[in-house]
Amino acid sequence: MPVSRPWLDARDPWRFVDNDPEPDPTVFVPYLAHLETPDGPIHQPAMWAICGRTVFIQPGGDFPLAGVVAGRIDIRPLPADWHRLRAAHPRAYEQWGAHEAREAYQWARDGMSAEDIADHLARPPGHITTKLARVQAVVDATGSAPPRIESTPYHATLPLTEPSDADAEQPDRPPRPWFDEDPETDPTAHLRFVLHLRDDRDKTETTEPVYEVQLRTGATWYHRVRDGRHLRPRLTDLTAGGWVEIRPVPADQEQLRATYPAAYLPWSARDALLVLSAGRDEHGLTGNPRIAELGRPPEHVAAKYARLEELARAAREPGPRAELAPYHRAHPHVEGEYIVRVLNRANPRQVAERAGATDVTLLDGWFACTLTDEQREALRADPDVDYISDNAIIELR
Repeated sequence: MPVSRPWLDARDPWRFVDNDPEPDPTVFVPYLAHLETPDGPIHQPAMWAICGRTVFIQPGGDFPLAGVVAGRIDIRPLPADWHRLRAAHPRAYEQWGAHEAREAYQWARDGMSAEDIADHLARPPGHITTKLARVQAVVDATGSAPPRIESTPYHATLPLTEPSDADAEQPDRPPRPWFDEDPETDPTAHLRFVLHLRDDRDKTETTEPVYEVQLRTGATWYHRVRDGRHLRPRLTDLTAGGWVEIRPVPADQEQLRATYPAAYLPWSARDALLVLSAGRDEHGLTGNPRIAELGRPPEHVAAKYARLEELARAAREPGPRAELAPYHRAHPHVEGEYIVRVLNRANPRQVAERAGATDVTLLDGWFACTLTDEQREALRADPDVDYISDNAIIELR
């Protein structure tokens, strides 16, 4: 697959001396993409990239994620002299703005020194000298000089600055519900992206499965799977860089998605609870139309239900409970008949059997039944019970 070079503008053949950062030693290109596609490999330097539903790299183009077999995007470490040069020249290693290099060439032809040009552009004098040599090479090769610039119509690129709130404390999030399973451990879900970050200062490496990665000019933004946080470590903190791993899809994903479009997508907590309640219902998973609307393979749904029941067993608390479950009275009501609400970690059928309830009708997370007073009080001590209510009589007047 050919990679376009959008900075080569046929109407302005000189523009590439500003915006061709790939071989330019005065510009730091933070990312390098290596993508495997059905049409062949792609190797593309990038000023920024987004890995989500598509893999978008700039410059380069937009590659649908379905068309990327596998690959990685390297986060390159900062040049060794980055901090020293930036302390004195804030735009050191920044991408050159449109007309900026040609303007520097014009100033040099007018007799301005490299040091004066460096002060004007906030770039190191050595970079100015290197860039002028690159422009001169183009002049020598083409036999013509760029047209004189009377004004400066470029928009300078944003400098690689540190976000002002990068170190701000984030509020603690509520703990993840037991049924919201990490897709990294769930065989019915597949995550395409794994982020690897390295820090030479404390010799650490972080490996993080993520939903999305945005490789920005100054920071790496990513959406964590384990707690849902959006984090953005600064490039200046990643002294050894890292990479985004784009993992290959499961062998049967394309075949399954032709019929079940949500095959291998991570589960939402809401959909997981739906599978759990449907599996416990008397009609089961196959008889629930809402399950069919999820767009997932039946074997994946069945496997998810089995995993959820395992997680539910692990999440249950041993009894007896410290306080009895609430008992909501109703007047009038049917004597001896009750509605029992159980916690979502508990199977209503098993709770009813354990209590010896009769005339049981299973509902979604509830069950209606007949109990003796002793059975009712025993259920109130059951750690799987949320509360018990009388079977109220509703009078229409």
